[in-house]
Amino acid sequence: MINPYVETQTKLSMAVLLVLDASKDPVRHDRIAQLTGTADGSRRKVALYDAIWEWERRGVVRRVDNPGDIDTLRDPLWTVTPVGELRTKQYRRELSKRFQDNAGPCDRTLERPRPKTIINAPDPASAKQLVFHFHDIAWFATWTVGERLLTVYNEEGAIVDLYGWSRAESAPTAFNASAAAELFGPLADVTYNDSVYPRAEEPLLTPVWCGQCGCAHYYARPDRDFGCGKCGGSTDPVIDLVLEDGQTWAVDAEGRLYGSAATNPRLP
Repeated sequence: MINPYVETQTKLSMAVLLVLDASKDPVRHDRIAQLTGTADGSRRKVALYDAIWEWERRGVVRRVDNPGDIDTLRDPLWTVTPVGELRTKQYRRELSKRFQDNAGPCDRTLERPRPKTIINAPDPASAKQLVFHFHDIAWFATWTVGERLLTVYNEEGAIVDLYGWSRAESAPTAFNASAAAELFGPLADVTYNDSVYPRAEEPLLTPVWCGQCGCAHYYARPDRDFGCGKCGGSTDPVIDLVLEDGQTWAVDAEGRLYGSAATNPRLP
């Protein structure tokens, strides 16, 4: 039986490599956290530190010194090593083989309609981003034109997976992005948007996960505190409710606690 935490941790580890392998320049730790969906929640932050530390120990990634940069201690720069480049290339091959072997949550042998094309831009060539929706699963994926990462989100807008193109390769095209999205499930539609999700200028409110069990969200309780919907644990004001510049907290109609990130909550 697969340990869910190990499986998630392995996926996060590979996401780190995909982010670094796609960038020509070293990447800040905080930027890696943002791109892998681990910027919020103590459990996620620890998981990211563990993943990067393990890769560094194995010589797959390395820290980049930048003399005179006072932010390096708090927010270090990372890059992938030649060993890491080979491991990332191998992982992309593994994803392709998994697709060819029909291994995954969706049975690709079933007959389904061809993906619909939706144009929300003056024309496809002027679109800023492609959004992919899937059959059988409520996830969606986005690829922004000119970037080397395709991001997969769940129905709540949380990042659950990534695909990346190597910095050594030619820039990906819409065709490449569609083929990459297909690795995560049969496509139901492809939307060409004139806008980009998430919108950096607007805050994205994402559910705050329990810092004790990491398995459920926090909900408002009659005692005016917030509790975990699974283990019953309470929020820790020091860890879970720390506000930084530009951050906001909110509660939805069901009482679920949300914290902010620099993105838009509206799903495409």
